[in-house]
Amino acid sequence: MAFILILLPFYSGAQLSLDQKLLKNSKNDIESEAYIQELIDSSFKSIKHDNKEQALNYVIEAIHLFSQINLNVEGQIRINEGLGGALAGLGAYSYAIYYSKRSIKLLNEHQDENYFRLVLGYGRVGSLFLFQNEADSALYYFRKAIPLAIKNGDHIFIASAYNNLGIAYSKINEDSALYHFNFAKTTLSLTSKPDRPLMTSINDNLADLYFENERYQLAEPLYEWNYHFLKEHPKYRKRTYAAGYQLANIYLKTNQLQKFKKILNDLKQTGDSSNYLQSRQIFQIEGEYYRKTGQTEMVLKSLEKEIKALENLQEDEEEMSIIIQDRLNDLSVKRIEKELELEKLKTGTQENQLALSEQKSINRLTWIWTSILSGILIIIILYLNYRKKIEGKKREQEQLDNELALKKRDLEDFAMEIMQKQDWTDKLSEKLVEIKNLEKEEVSIALRSLLNEVKGTQLAAKQKKVFQQNIAQVNHSFFEKLNQQFGQLTKSERELAGLLRMDLSNKEIANLRNMEVSSVKRGRNRLRKKLNLNPNTDIYTFLKSI
Repeated sequence: MAFILILLPFYSGAQLSLDQKLLKNSKNDIESEAYIQELIDSSFKSIKHDNKEQALNYVIEAIHLFSQINLNVEGQIRINEGLGGALAGLGAYSYAIYYSKRSIKLLNEHQDENYFRLVLGYGRVGSLFLFQNEADSALYYFRKAIPLAIKNGDHIFIASAYNNLGIAYSKINEDSALYHFNFAKTTLSLTSKPDRPLMTSINDNLADLYFENERYQLAEPLYEWNYHFLKEHPKYRKRTYAAGYQLANIYLKTNQLQKFKKILNDLKQTGDSSNYLQSRQIFQIEGEYYRKTGQTEMVLKSLEKEIKALENLQEDEEEMSIIIQDRLNDLSVKRIEKELELEKLKTGTQENQLALSEQKSINRLTWIWTSILSGILIIIILYLNYRKKIEGKKREQEQLDNELALKKRDLEDFAMEIMQKQDWTDKLSEKLVEIKNLEKEEVSIALRSLLNEVKGTQLAAKQKKVFQQNIAQVNHSFFEKLNQQFGQLTKSERELAGLLRMDLSNKEIANLRNMEVSSVKRGRNRLRKKLNLNPNTDIYTFLKSI
């Protein structure tokens, strides 16, 4: 990952002949802030040229002199920032964190409005924690930088702060890291003159994340842009090599072997042959290329070179690490170590408080959502109960309407029966009038005929009633099913259905019901419609199936 805001020097001074100054021990030099700054500047130069031992000498001398003089607040801030950067360059991250946090503390206590330097300070400390693989602590400091960067209002600093936050999240959550990197890119694009080095840093971080997740098609254009841009600026030699090396890896993994060979030659020409890490990387990818192309002998040779470079690299790093640690321990750093422990405890407490605050926010949000969801659930239950009651009342109303309709139809049947009886009575009256006008000897014969007709009608009515009762008893289950399936039928229509089910003809039904055959036919047609029968369906067969 490409870090921003970590090794930026915040001091300047004319470079003097330090080899000569180190031989002096005058009180004026020791108390001179400028002299300490020169020592720090020189340590940075030595780090740049990979001369860590000489850089260590300058840093130790600067720490020794710094502990013996009293500087104003601004001077203390500058020296602490410089020592933090130099120690970070030497890989002494715990000591670098100590001095960087001291500068932040002084800035907070005495320069409340200096958002610029606080953003840089928080970013530097967060980056140092990342070097020690302490992502949670890094996140804590990177988060502190965000609101200050926004207050400062500089898009470059906002983009840089979000870039650093993305680096921390890349160790924890890929989606969050992608969000912060893309937000940093978008913010940087809002500036009138985008900071190209910062853009390459963001591209590097995005590309590294894609590369780690084998999304090579997304990483490739980012590395290519960085490589071609950085290649034009000699001062970015190491970053140019890093982008080119990753690009070569992608070409190799995606079988773009012609492109791989070209960029590998560029790396060999522009790389630092004295740098064991670069040598080892080149031998490693070269061996992978030979393996892919089936050149077994060359694979073995590359592997031998890689192992040798790795041994030299480990030997140098281990030796230098031991020297740095020993020399720093010789500085009588008991007080610093104690302060480091206290700072760690304080940082841990602050992180716990931050985590507790976040957890409270999450709990509060959870409670709010739970309340909202519970409220919605209650409303849904009440609504469903209301709908259930409404539907129940609707069903009751429909049942009442059906019963009322049936009673209405029964009433119509009863009215029809009364009308039929009235017709018969009218006919009887007409016949009596006719008999009245007959001769005496004809009256007796006519009265006997009329009496027989009345008795026949009464007998037919009784037989009809008995017949209907028999039909109801025999077809009890039929009428129940008929009512369930066709509740809209009248009493007369149900009786007609029962008679038709007995396979009686229209004439037989007319005689039985004391009505005209044409009336039976009309009733039969109405019944077919209410039973939803098509013209091809036999009504007798249908009624028998019920």
